Amino acid sequence: AHWWALQLEHSKDVVAQAQAVVGLAGQLAAGSQAMADYIATVLAGVMRNPAVFCRVRVDAALALGRASAVCRGDRPLRELLTYTRERLYDPLTGLLRPNSFADLAEALLSQALTASLAAVRDADGFTPPQVLELLLDILASNDNSSNPLDDGHWLAGLVAALGQLRLRNTAELAKVLHVVDRQLAHEEVVTTHNAVLGCACLTTATNLAVQLQHPAAAAVLDSVAQLLLSYTEQHQE
Repeated sequence: AHWWALQLEHSKDVVAQAQAVVGLAGQLAAGSQAMADYIATVLAGVMRNPAVFCRVRVDAALALGRASAVCRGDRPLRELLTYTRERLYDPLTGLLRPNSFADLAEALLSQALTASLAAVRDADGFTPPQVLELLLDILASNDNSSNPLDDGHWLAGLVAALGQLRLRNTAELAKVLHVVDRQLAHEEVVTTHNAVLGCACLTTATNLAVQLQHPAAAAVLDSVAQLLLSYTEQHQE
């Protein structure tokens, strides 16, 4: 792991840096808890470093998200939660900052952070409650009023992240489906490019229904099927 960390720190080649991120992520499960924390710290440092090429930062964030499945501690989750709040929330008011996509590299990283959080799992294999609440709050508080660029792909990425969650119960599922339904309504009013938001909503609803393991799963699948049917019928008229 130390060799990968040295390569990541000193190499100026983007491909070598990306390889080092993959190498570090591959050693998370093999070492001790101290080694896992060390690797998570290195990946978090790369993710935060604006001097590093944006795609390498994205890879580091995604690696941290996947690391929770094999890492015994909660270090990856804490790093992702802390950095996401630092980037997206105003430290004085505690409110979500208005959207700004002027810097494409930073916009790509913000999108990757939400996908990384969606990949995090707790010891039981479920999405931690704080991840669910954060993603829902980002969607609910989204403000694009002062942004000259369309936020359709940003919203679609957030909704797609919801589709990767592993929800613990039907109460959490109901919260997510309510948000998905609202975003479908948003698509109806403000059509996004190539209906990217609507497609993300339908994909997310399907993903969540398919992965649900609960006695009420059949009823949930029926509800999702009705939602998909009503949406497609409206667009065929």
